[in-house]
Parts: sequence; C-alpha cells; structure tokens
Amino acid sequence: MWRPQIPHKAIDVEVDCGPGVPCRLLRVDIDVSEVARKQFLGGFKHRVTGSTYHHAVTQTPPSAPRPRPPPRACRDTQTVHQAARGAQTLREAATQMPRPGVVLDVSEDRLVTPRTYVTAREVQAVRQAAALTVQRFARGWAARRRAGQLRGHKEEREAFLREREGRRIADAEDARRRQVQRRMHPAKRTDFQVLETELDAWRRQETARIKAAGLGPDKEQDALRLLLAKETRLLQTIDRLRVNAKYEARDAAAHRTLSAMAAPKTWELKNGAKVLVHTPTTARARELQQLHRGLALTDLSVDERLDLLLHVKWTAKEFDCRLTREIVQLIDREADLLNREGELKEAGFGDGGPEELGS
Repeated sequence: MWRPQIPHKAIDVEVDCGPGVPCRLLRVDIDVSEVARKQFLGGFKHRVTGSTYHHAVTQTPPSAPRPRPPPRACRDTQTVHQAARGAQTLREAATQMPRPGVVLDVSEDRLVTPRTYVTAREVQAVRQAAALTVQRFARGWAARRRAGQLRGHKEEREAFLREREGRRIADAEDARRRQVQRRMHPAKRTDFQVLETELDAWRRQETARIKAAGLGPDKEQDALRLLLAKETRLLQTIDRLRVNAKYEARDAAAHRTLSAMAAPKTWELKNGAKVLVHTPTTARARELQQLHRGLALTDLSVDERLDLLLHVKWTAKEFDCRLTREIVQLIDREADLLNREGELKEAGFGDGGPEELGS
C-alpha cells in the first residue's frame, strides 16, 4: 500500500557555549506535516492561466457551543395535596297551597304590600344625580387642594423675595458701612490709596470750580491758597491715620503671634483622637501674653499699674541685653512718675488718674 511521504524541514542552529569555547552547530528537524486533513471550502479557477485557487482554512478548532441554562420552571410540582370535598349543588323546595284537609301555620306569615313601581328611566335619573353630587364634591376638593398649593407657592415666592430683598439691603448697608469704615479708620494700603485718589479728585474739582467762577486774580489766588491749606490739613490727617494704622497693625501682629505661641499643642493618639496639651513653653508664652494685655489696659489704678510694671520688670531681667535694659529703665521712669503723681494727688495738686506713660 502506498503512503504519502511526510515532508520535513531542517535548519542549522549555532549555539554559543561561552567564552573561549567554540560554537556548536546543531541540525534541527521540523515536521511541517499537517495534523489533520484540511477541510475543502471550495475555490475558483482562473480562466486565462488555468490556475486553481482554494479558499483558506484555519487550524484553530471552533469554539464549543455555550451550554444551555437549566430550566427555571417545570409544569409538574413536587408536592401534591389531595382532599375530598362534598358539595350540594341542588336543593329541593316545595310550596304547599291551602286545600281542604290540610292545616297551615300562618302565625309567622306577613303581608307584603308592593311599593310604587320605579321605571328604568327614574333609576337612571337617580344615578345621574348621585354621580353629579359625587363629581361636585370631588372637583371642589381638587380645586381647594390646587388653590392651597398655589397659595403655598405664592407665600414661598413672597418669602424668598423678601429674604432676597433683606439680604440685598443688608449687603448694601454692610458695603456702605465698610466704605465709611475704610475712610474713617483706614488700615490697608488700598484704603489709603482710595483716600488719596478721592482727595486728588476733590482738589481738581474745587480748582476747576474756582477758575470757572470768574473771580479776580487776587480773589482767585486767595481761594486757591485756602484750598491748598485744606488739602494740606487733609494730607496731614491721612498721614496721621497711616501712622495709627501702622501701630494698630503692629499690635495686632504681636497679639496674633503671642496667641499662636500660647496655644496648646495638638497631639494625635493611636486611635486617631486628638488631645490638647499645654507644655512649659506654651505656659510661659501664656504668661507673657497676659503681661502684654495688662500693659495695654488704661483703666488700672496706680497700685495695680505698679504691680504690673514690677512683674514686667522681673520678667525682663531674666534676659540681660540692651533691649531688656532699656525696658527696665522705662519701667523705672514710669513707676517714678506714678509715685510722684500719687504724692501730688495726696497733697491736693491734682485729681486726675494715672496715665500710661510707656509700654
């Protein structure tokens, strides 16, 4: 029996065996025979050249069909309950008419008198009247409910408008108050720029008004001189406000710094909770903050002021430097002035209270 020869293919592979070792040449045989006979899928033949072309087929086997899901319902139940019941569908009845030889009991009989006959048209009229009554009440209820909803929406809208108008008025009042505060007590650089801009605009307006008045040269010069004097006083006022704002900003910064230094430390525990802990550093900072606040008070008596100055003096003496020595000298001067003022007051030469002479 003749068998077709299986074609083979061989390649030469050069293997590197390492440094100093010559390379080995290996011959590798490759079996290119098909595993299974390919399926014939048809093809076509070229009319001119006579070449035959077959459709290609892949070697990948087709995927297995997806199994059908199990049935979810069946027509037979697993449990059957059987029971026997009897029913009487027919009932015998009879009527006995009076006749001779039969005595009937008529003690419980009653005489029924027929009422007035009601026609179908009258029944239909009664039903129609009842339906109209039900519709009238239902429509009234629906209308009252709709009116209540509209009334509620209207009240909510009016309340919203009133609240918005109130917020607008409050915002306008706050803006006006802030503008007045910026002009009466400026604190930022922009506030002073606004004041200077408005002062320059006022000066230009007044200068134009004086020149447009048609005054004589002497009177115009006098008016311009008065305008210059007013502008000078206003500039001095602005400079004084700038100095005050600088001092207030410095005091506020010192207060914030002392508050931050005196604040307790926040420690986080293992369970995630946080606790506030006062350390010796924060306690010392709190004492200094209290002394700083005490120095800013102006309603203390002479004895209270002297006691506060004594505490500040001993606190400053803990550090020996030029600044602390100047602070101690200032404290001694203020204490001396307070003592002299008290002696003058006792002698009857003055009735005023102590004033803060230094900090």
